[in-house]
Amino acid sequence: MMYPYPISDKIQRLKQQMLSESRYVSIEQAQIITRVYKENKDEPIIKKRALALTAALETLAIDLR
Repeated sequence: MMYPYPISDKIQRLKQQMLSESRYVSIEQAQIITRVYKENKDEPIIKKRALALTAALETLAIDLR
């Protein structure tokens, strides 16, 4: 991918580190999604996804480096 601006060595290292780490399943996130879907069972799927994302972002801790 071509970037319209130069990418610093630090950003390149952080990107490579992020992409090389193993992904994991979050039980807490799965519980949030399940709860939101059950609470909004009559809503369209796109709205359930948006509500689940909102709830996850408001609830889950974010690991910043």
